[in-house]
Amino acid sequence: MAVVELCDRGLLAGFLRRRAAVHAYELGDLDDFFWPRTRWYGWQPDGRVEQVALLYEEPEPPVLLALADEPERGMADLLHGSSASSPSASTRIFRPASWKRSRRGSSRRASRCRT
Repeated sequence: MAVVELCDRGLLAGFLRRRAAVHAYELGDLDDFFWPRTRWYGWQPDGRVEQVALLYEEPEPPVLLALADEPERGMADLLHGSSASSPSASTRIFRPASWKRSRRGSSRRASRCRT
């Protein structure tokens, strides 16, 4: 599957530093203070990260930050692929109202990533 949730901060930092001026905010969000409030999705068509999208879980409503790198088509694939491959991710990314309802009673961070 090409769309994955990314949990490795080192991998994310390496990718984001290739264009640090563009990804300055995302680099800051790798900090321990922000990390638990974020979810990171990647487009990996051949096993290496080509695109990254950052979902801020707080504040409400969630905010998606998706700044495309070359090749730009990969970002469209990431956004479209996330809805096809992961209903929970698509709810979080594309339907914030539904996401809010689905979060009631759940833990703050339901990702597979560990802090």
